[in-house]
Amino acid sequence: MMTRFARHIDALDWPEISGQLDMEGHAVLTGLFTADVAGDLMRRAEDGSVSQRTDLFSAEPGGGDPLFFGPALPEPLEDLRQALYP
Repeated sequence: MMTRFARHIDALDWPEISGQLDMEGHAVLTGLFTADVAGDLMRRAEDGSVSQRTDLFSAEPGGGDPLFFGPALPEPLEDLRQALYP
């Protein structure tokens, strides 16, 4: 059975994504999470549910704060992992 994530990933414009990766080193996969799910993940990050936060402000090539939930990912992230890496 194909999950919502698997269907969404299958429908992405992979040639465009590949081009973005080649040109910029990253690509945005839009529409993976609803605003509610993204907000829930953000709340988890703020309430200490993440196991590690790394400050990349001074690191190249970019900035931001990657968050690591550890091996037990929250459900939407685990579902996404399974869809990306079956």
